[in-house]
Amino acid sequence: MKIEPSANNTMEKLHILVADDDKMSQTLAKILLKKTGCTFQMVDNGAAVIEALEQQHFDLILMDIEMPVMDGYETTLKIRRTLPAPINTIPIIAITADNNPEHIAHYATAGINAFITKPLVYDDLITQIGVLIKPR
Repeated sequence: MKIEPSANNTMEKLHILVADDDKMSQTLAKILLKKTGCTFQMVDNGAAVIEALEQQHFDLILMDIEMPVMDGYETTLKIRRTLPAPINTIPIIAITADNNPEHIAHYATAGINAFITKPLVYDDLITQIGVLIKPR
């Protein structure tokens, strides 16, 4: 699925926060997101996610589950439980190498909206973003 340009909703209008501590995964995310035309910011741990959310607006978070300082599960819980609206409702797509259904269900209890397995694939990324981002 491709998100088609329209007057109401285009990838170019999105500002995405990417949280991943792996440099190769960051590079791949940069390449894929540049293809969409959106803007994005990279951070490498959950504490940096919280800090970035407190400083600027993002439309979506791509969040690795396994990160130092604060992992993706803990970070999502903190976003959902302690940050004010509308920040606490921002769509979160988990990026994980773990596709174990029990683990995925556990992560979902924190408030993660969708999951993409590593390595990132462009079509999977675009599909999940399209599902979570509503036309404005």
